[in-house]
Amino acid sequence: MKKWFVAAVFLLLIGSVPGSEAERLWKKGRVFYLKKEYAQAVECYRKAAEAGYAPAQNSLGCCYLAGRGVRKNPSMACHYFQKAADQGDARGINNVGFCYLYGFGYVNYPLFAADHSRRAADRGLAEAQYNHADLTRLGMGTSRNISRALDYYRKAAEAGCRPAMQTLADWYEQGGQGLARDTRKAGEWKTLSIRKNNQKEESVQ
Repeated sequence: MKKWFVAAVFLLLIGSVPGSEAERLWKKGRVFYLKKEYAQAVECYRKAAEAGYAPAQNSLGCCYLAGRGVRKNPSMACHYFQKAADQGDARGINNVGFCYLYGFGYVNYPLFAADHSRRAADRGLAEAQYNHADLTRLGMGTSRNISRALDYYRKAAEAGCRPAMQTLADWYEQGGQGLARDTRKAGEWKTLSIRKNNQKEESVQ
């Protein structure tokens, strides 16, 4: 199985929400995180998370999961992911699914992993669409359905998920998996995947 996408809110922009101070702290933490000043990032995320700001709760969970700025603690990561998920935060929901899939903080339970990835995917989160496509393709926690997996891969690719673009490129190039071999479409998705990867590299320079 390909690597599950953990939805790291601190790498993305968000819209305005009630609690401008919590949002400001979250954005300040994001700046620290991108500068790899993780301890300062965690301090900002924690204050915003304690104010009930869901994106900060998810960001703090990611720090606990990776051990950046805090001691690595999967149980605490899941605690904060769940708090974000309880508010309907798509990235928090996706990350709870990740914890269920790999047994971080919860028992290993693919059924719950698939349910959470589907819920986040249906909220339009590209990385969750990709994750749920993988689970559906493999029949992990849900019935195996290549056609439905393809739909989720396509949604994720159209939303800008590079691994989903590459998956479609490979499938079109090889044929099978419910797709007729189509070198033109394979080339189009491969070009988009390369372009997306280059954009990512430029954004971190």
